[in-house]
Amino acid sequence: MMKSNFQISMFTWILITGFILLSACNRETSNQQTVNEDTTSQSTDDKATSKEIEVVYESCAVYASSTKFYFKPAQGDLIEISVWNEGMEDYPSPIKLPNNLLEDDENIEGPLGANPEVIGKKYTLIYNEVGEVTEIRPMK
Repeated sequence: MMKSNFQISMFTWILITGFILLSACNRETSNQQTVNEDTTSQSTDDKATSKEIEVVYESCAVYASSTKFYFKPAQGDLIEISVWNEGMEDYPSPIKLPNNLLEDDENIEGPLGANPEVIGKKYTLIYNEVGEVTEIRPMK
């Protein structure tokens, strides 16, 4: 009889401890959800705006299906912008590009590269409200 009372009290202690831990974990999760909901409501209240950044054209890398353009802002790291190449019509580029960023392909053997005439020139990167580049515009 003594042994069974001990087992019952041990079982009760484990249940109570488990319940306390479980309720503490649920409380922490609900606090995190509240914080996330508060942040979301604040960010939707604030009007998101597009932005423009002045950059210098550094280089590009042409691959079979995409091209990566590299631009250097006045401060910070290189900005890489990747777009689909021609022939990838299923994946149209949402970025409006100038037509002279790549070298003229008529006299080139092998893959294209950056147009040497525009390397070092200034451009403006135009971002939409969600932070995606929508246009690369040459500066005048």
